[in-house]
Amino acid sequence: MKWNKIMRFVYWSLSSVFFFAALVMTVSILKPGPTEIQVMRFMSGMMSAMHNSMMGASMDNMRIFMSLLSWSAGASVVMIILGIAVGIPLKTWRKL
Repeated sequence: MKWNKIMRFVYWSLSSVFFFAALVMTVSILKPGPTEIQVMRFMSGMMSAMHNSMMGASMDNMRIFMSLLSWSAGASVVMIILGIAVGIPLKTWRKL
């Protein structure tokens, strides 16, 4: 009797999943495409994100790019040293 309730739950959950999957596919197929304004906003957002990245800094000003590069290299060295400083005592403590 319990098996019947479990299978009923499984059938209902599987049918719900397939129903919502079909609904999502239908909505994604039938929706209209983006307008020109939406595309232009997306592209301008991508361009501003590029200019705020390391690649944008290297294109705009080499001095800023080099300072960002040296800062990121220094931060990675600090993270490695911190990992070693925490990892070695933790490893020896776990062996005891």
